[in-house]
Amino acid sequence: KTLLHSSKKLTASCQSMTEFLNKTPILQDMAPKGGYGEVPFSRVIRKRGPGGLTLLLGSLAVSAVGWVLVTITNRERRMFRRQMMDARIALYPLFLAEHDRNTLRQMKDFEDAEVEIMKDVP
Repeated sequence: KTLLHSSKKLTASCQSMTEFLNKTPILQDMAPKGGYGEVPFSRVIRKRGPGGLTLLLGSLAVSAVGWVLVTITNRERRMFRRQMMDARIALYPLFLAEHDRNTLRQMKDFEDAEVEIMKDVP
């Protein structure tokens, strides 16, 4: 009895709700009369970096400084090589004399070893 009673009540309430919705005018969210006010905006274009001429001149300046430093370094290297070559030329007679002394000492040692080996041979 209660289930039937509640279903009739539910049906009646649905019909009354349908009637209510049909009678009620549809309201939409609309713009106000006269429209909305103007939205203030402006396009702001920022400068995004240095211009082409600035980049060209900057790269040329960096390259010029680099070449100057390379030239200075090459001159220093050349001077250092020249000093090393002068030192070798100056010390060459000393190295040659030392080599000759070592050769004479080695020849004397070989001769002494030969005399020791050949002492029994007539």
